[in-house]
Amino acid sequence: MVPALLRVIRTIRPKYACRACEAHVVQAPARPRVMDGGMATTALVAHVVVSKFAWHLPLYRQAQIFSGYGIHLDRGTLGGWGRTGHRLVAETALRAAARLHPLAAAGVL
Repeated sequence: MVPALLRVIRTIRPKYACRACEAHVVQAPARPRVMDGGMATTALVAHVVVSKFAWHLPLYRQAQIFSGYGIHLDRGTLGGWGRTGHRLVAETALRAAARLHPLAAAGVL
């Protein structure tokens, strides 16, 4: 049996400047995130949502489990991630319905 593994993904985006120009500093754009200003990845948000709704694991227990790994998260933070995951699933379902039937996306059916 392999225990769960949580890891921090560090993205390094160096800044480059031209010595001749001195006015232009260029940096690669950051990768898009699941939520604005959040550090959670899609995998972590999916884990929180699946744990809550498929495994019936309340947010306070999930916070305790994360604390056992040395990651201290508030239940409010986990709840916000759950709302974000729910919104993403709803948007994906609407896009899929629109592809299958155009009137489904408009709410006619």
